[in-house]
Amino acid sequence: MQKVNSSKDAVDVLRSVWSDQIEYREEFAVICLNRANRVLGYSFISSGGLAGTVVDAKVVFQIALKSNASSIILAHYAKRRIM
Repeated sequence: MQKVNSSKDAVDVLRSVWSDQIEYREEFAVICLNRANRVLGYSFISSGGLAGTVVDAKVVFQIALKSNASSIILAHYAKRRIM
């Protein structure tokens, strides 16, 4: 399990799971961590259009509770580049 000590570590985790597809949309994800800040897992919560995406807080908390996470990192990503 990868350890997250800084925001750069969190970005590295997200970049390893987010694809570089050709598309214009916004996405929202959550990374679940244990007490030692090791990644338990991640989940993509929602995907929207050009202007935004809708996130249901109940879904975020459900994922955190089911994974027995001690902490979570919330991430919003706007895919606007073409690779």
